[in-house]
Amino acid sequence: MDAITPSYIGLATNLLIPKCVFSPTQTPTARNELDLFEMQENNYLQSASYSSTLPLTAIPLKVAEFLLDTYTTRIIPQYPIYSTTDVVQSFNTVYYRTTANRTLPTEPSYRDTYIVSLIMAISLSTAARHKQAHAQTLATGLFNTAVQHAPKMWSNDLAGLQALLLSMQYVLLNPNVANLTILTGLASEACIDMGLHQELPVDCDLDTQERHLRRQIFWCAWEMEIAVAACVRRPPRIQNNIISVALPYELDDLTMSQIAADTTDYSPTFMAHRIWIYRKLESEIMNVLYQSD
Repeated sequence: MDAITPSYIGLATNLLIPKCVFSPTQTPTARNELDLFEMQENNYLQSASYSSTLPLTAIPLKVAEFLLDTYTTRIIPQYPIYSTTDVVQSFNTVYYRTTANRTLPTEPSYRDTYIVSLIMAISLSTAARHKQAHAQTLATGLFNTAVQHAPKMWSNDLAGLQALLLSMQYVLLNPNVANLTILTGLASEACIDMGLHQELPVDCDLDTQERHLRRQIFWCAWEMEIAVAACVRRPPRIQNNIISVALPYELDDLTMSQIAADTTDYSPTFMAHRIWIYRKLESEIMNVLYQSD
């Protein structure tokens, strides 16, 4: 499988991202024609120049800390794409550059810039109560800063899928910046390629953390796919009857490394679990409404 599985999520080995990915999401009521999927040679972005970017240095530390707290306390329980530890680590690398007993590179890595820019954008869009138009403009600038690194981040593995889902999380809040139909298609195909929709055997050579991560990433990707499919009035790409992977459980970063692979004694009652259960019911309804067997 390694010989035939590409190392990227997209269309070519250097991730030529079609411009239509960054066209506004089209709904059935707003769609006039299907020209978004025309793939001429001049319709690709290799290292796109995003005109309205906003560097992270423009966000004051106190504001950034508030937005980080918003993301870790309000967003991660609903969309556990990254763990709190991963998010905080990237944030610290970006904003706390001079710390005792640590030697940090001159500039944050593209990975840390990508993650922190998106969590700032998501939190801005979520927490804004006043001057929402201004907050949305700032958030869009942060999104544009992040997606400059998409060709490096969207690799065809769990880390690449996490990165794609994080960008989709913002696009769900602002569907004018990218095409969710195409993005969810890329995510769903990546889930199938990696077999995330199927539970691996207990005796599989897979530690507890990776098994838990596979479950968590799949259900986050699938939930977004169902949400978008409902908006564009089409059946889900991944049908319920082929999904065998278990729902993940609410485990913090400490307990996850201490428990056995079989987590059936843990009660999956956290917020994301309830959202996933709702989406499962919604997907069954959509299959009846839109599926043509």
